[in-house]
Amino acid sequence: MTNDPVQKLAEEIRRDPLRFERYRVGAGAPLFHADTAKEKLLRAGNQWGKTRAGAREMLWIMTGDHPWREVKKPPVRGRIVTYSWAQSVEVQRRVNEILPKFMVEGHDFNDQRGYVGAKIKLKKEYGGSMVEVMTAGQDSIAHGAAALDFVWIDEPPPRGLYSELIARLLVKIGTLYITMTPIGRPVDWLLHEIEEGRLSDHRFDLTPDNCPHLDQEQINSIEYKYLPHERPQRMHGHWHGESPDRFFEAFSQQAVTDELPRGEVSIAIGIDHGEGVGKEAAILMLYTGDEFPKIWIIDEYRNTKRTDPDEDAAGILEMLRRHDIHPGEVDLAVGDINTAGKGGGGIKVNDALADAVRRQTKTRNAPFVIRSARKGRGSVMYGSRLINYAFRRGDLTIHPRCRTLLHSFQHFKGNEEDLKHPLDAARYAISAILGNKKGYSRFRFVQGEISNYGRQ
Repeated sequence: MTNDPVQKLAEEIRRDPLRFERYRVGAGAPLFHADTAKEKLLRAGNQWGKTRAGAREMLWIMTGDHPWREVKKPPVRGRIVTYSWAQSVEVQRRVNEILPKFMVEGHDFNDQRGYVGAKIKLKKEYGGSMVEVMTAGQDSIAHGAAALDFVWIDEPPPRGLYSELIARLLVKIGTLYITMTPIGRPVDWLLHEIEEGRLSDHRFDLTPDNCPHLDQEQINSIEYKYLPHERPQRMHGHWHGESPDRFFEAFSQQAVTDELPRGEVSIAIGIDHGEGVGKEAAILMLYTGDEFPKIWIIDEYRNTKRTDPDEDAAGILEMLRRHDIHPGEVDLAVGDINTAGKGGGGIKVNDALADAVRRQTKTRNAPFVIRSARKGRGSVMYGSRLINYAFRRGDLTIHPRCRTLLHSFQHFKGNEEDLKHPLDAARYAISAILGNKKGYSRFRFVQGEISNYGRQ
């Protein structure tokens, strides 16, 4: 044992972090924790610390030792509800960070799967309370048949599930609280609950006062990573975003250059399929394999009439020939999976185009495989945010010859159908290039939601 008081305090904090958690909260958090409402909501921007706030609120309820309000004497039974199992593990990690291991009965936590059995039970000498972890996707039968003392919901739940969880609290006159950033899911029904006086609402800005774990420079860095229209929600927990003047705010003429890379690079093509005039677009780019890859968009193909896969293949091959690139040198090709009527199912469109390239190059096998773009609710925002951040960092440049793509970046505001096809083609390839790179790993794609790896 050390006699150094600073080291002794550090050791005590590591041993019993929950004991000191009340001293780590930001300026606004006590207002939420002290609220005695039976149903309450904490909404704030990403990385504000919402999940940590939810975890400490839960543990103070479970131990019966709450610094800001009276709570039931333990043991109590509760439930954590998240929108997916992957998110449930993230939530359990936050709990494990501040829950003293000596309090847990048979403590068994794995960083990949969470607590064994998705349950946490405190030892009798620490109250004997228990909480179970469930997801919004589990059926109503799983969510029923239990009388609970508290429910913690992380991120907005479906309306029907919310009603079911409220019913679980009636017998014990329990409490429910939500921690969330209001984006990616329907939230108008929550506004109705607040207006009717049934849900107590607490909103906090992402500021150094509210987030002592972040300084202003870090907050500015976080803000730059979001698109302009989502900043009110992502940074401040507002219910709705704002209409952007230009969707890709970070794009500027500084990103337009005829300079080409020196040294070894990889070659990628992004393709958006469509039947109508101007709706088939292919974007040619070069990129490095760095932690923060550099990407040079050097050419584009866009149909000027209704085309079939053979005509599109000829246009793409001509684009490659302009740069003395052999089709076999293409390292990455990503195509839209929309059907667009060009060959049946969406995957068949990519296969038909690859086969047309094979026939026109007179090779046994297609010189490159066209991967299917990662699609789903949230994928557009994910890729767009990566692009905007790459522009801001100076990692992404466009050759002046790419007039159609440049026009789209200059004028796209979020809904213009005639501008989106070259942007989609570029986004498919750029998402594939940047999505798994360490420098951009703060972003991840989650079906139905865009999240940030930054700790909450």
